[in-house]
Amino acid sequence: LNFVHHYISANKPVIFRNALEGWPASEKWNVEYLKQVLSDKEISVACTPNGKADAVHEGKFIKPMEVKMKFNQFMQFMTNKRRFNNLPDKEEEEFNGMNSWNTIFYAQHQNSSLTKEFQELMQDVPEQLGFAVRAFNNLPDAVNLWIGDGQSTSSLHKDPYENIYCVLAGKKIFTLYPPTDVVNVPYKNYNEAHYHFEDNEWKIVDEDTQVPWIDVDPDKQTREEIIQVYPRYKHATPFKVEIGPGDALYLPSLWLHQVAQDHNEEGVVVAVNYWHDMQYGPLFNYNQLL
Repeated sequence: LNFVHHYISANKPVIFRNALEGWPASEKWNVEYLKQVLSDKEISVACTPNGKADAVHEGKFIKPMEVKMKFNQFMQFMTNKRRFNNLPDKEEEEFNGMNSWNTIFYAQHQNSSLTKEFQELMQDVPEQLGFAVRAFNNLPDAVNLWIGDGQSTSSLHKDPYENIYCVLAGKKIFTLYPPTDVVNVPYKNYNEAHYHFEDNEWKIVDEDTQVPWIDVDPDKQTREEIIQVYPRYKHATPFKVEIGPGDALYLPSLWLHQVAQDHNEEGVVVAVNYWHDMQYGPLFNYNQLL
C-alpha cells in the first residue's frame, strides 16, 4: 500500500537497495555459471559499431543488426581483454567478420527474452514480483534479460510500461526526466535505417519508414550545448541515479530515460527487468496533450 500511495500514484521513481538478496541469481550469476548453464545455446544479439542501438546517428534512427549467436561465443566477446584496455586475444574467433575490434555486442532482445530465450535461468529469478503484481494489478507483459558491457548505451526514450529494473552484475546509470519534460526535449520524426556488416565494414541501410525519436545525449553533450540547438531544453529537469548489484529501480511509465552502464571485473553488466502494462488513465491523456 505504501508503494502504491507514495510512488505509483505519484508517478515517482524509487530505488530499492539490496532488494535481490533472496534471489539465487544474486549468488550464482557469474560468467562461468552462465556459460555452463547456457553453453552453445543460440541467443539473439544486437550488433553495432558504436554501442548505440535504436538511436539517432547521422540524422537517422538506426537499429542494430540482430544475429543469432551461440552464448559462449557471445560471452567471449563480452570478456575479451579489450574491455580492460588491453589488446584482444589474438586467438579470438570472429562471427561473420565481426569481433571485439569492430563490433559492440549486446544481448538486449525485448520480447520477454528471459522467459523465451533463457528459460534455463528462470530457476534463479522470480517469474513475477509479488509486490509488483499486487501494486499494478496485472502480471508482467515481459521479463527481459540484458547482458552487455560498458560500451553499450540506450538512447533517450520513454516506454508505456511500469518498469521494475533489477541489476545483478555491474552498474546501470539512468538519466531520468519526468513525463512533463516531453515538451522540453526535441521529439522529431527520423527516417529509419539499420546497421549491416558486410565486407569487413559497417554500413547503414536506409528504410522507407519514419519514427519519432529524441536526438539528445545527456551523457555526451553538456546542458549548454543542447540548449544552443534546442532552447526549450533549458526548462528540462534531468537527474541521474545509479543502481548496482542487488538493487532494483521502479521506473514509472512515460518517464524519459537514457541508460549507460559500467561492467564489473569480469567485463559484464547483467540485469533483469519486469514490464507491467500501464494504466491508460488521466495521466496518460495529460501526457498525450503535452
